[in-house]
Amino acid sequence: MVIRGRANHPCYLRIHERGADIRDAGHLWGKDSFATEAALREGDDDPALGVSSIGPAGEKLVKIACINSDLYRQAGRGGLEPSWAPSG
Repeated sequence: MVIRGRANHPCYLRIHERGADIRDAGHLWGKDSFATEAALREGDDDPALGVSSIGPAGEKLVKIACINSDLYRQAGRGGLEPSWAPSG
């Protein structure tokens, strides 16, 4: 799947058996990943629903922000580089 362009407001992509929808995420903006996932699961009756989300750090484009998936799984850069680490 390739997504091109940029939304002019918060939104999320919902992929399902019949295709995909882009939905408004204004009600999720500013929430942490746990609250976001809870809100999405509350509005959906699919027990197999998987959620990947960002929190406020990702919204602010913080370079070490993580993508959280199904509550306790994170994809990120591994944190801050120690000041003593060699650069380059």
